[in-house]
Amino acid sequence: MDGSVPVTYRIVKDVPYLEPGRTEKLDIYLPFRAANKVATPAVIWIHGNGGDKADGRTECEMLASAGYICASINYGPWTNYQTDRSRFVRKNLKDAKMPYVF
Repeated sequence: MDGSVPVTYRIVKDVPYLEPGRTEKLDIYLPFRAANKVATPAVIWIHGNGGDKADGRTECEMLASAGYICASINYGPWTNYQTDRSRFVRKNLKDAKMPYVF
């Protein structure tokens, strides 16, 4: 034995989840599961401002290893928030809701 831990999930990277023309993507961490398992719980990982979906990799790998689906998303940039903060907040809340629709 080489001491390595078997991988119990797979990662699908850079999946588009917003409307056409948007560049933000999500990564999905999918646990391997028994064929008879009907439902799998899911978690959406949202990084902080200035971050990236890759920032949640450790947490998503841990969750996927425990049997959860984990989607780590990128969302709209923090631009012009000083001049139109309410528009920025509405846009990013919409982005954050889209993985549930996806």
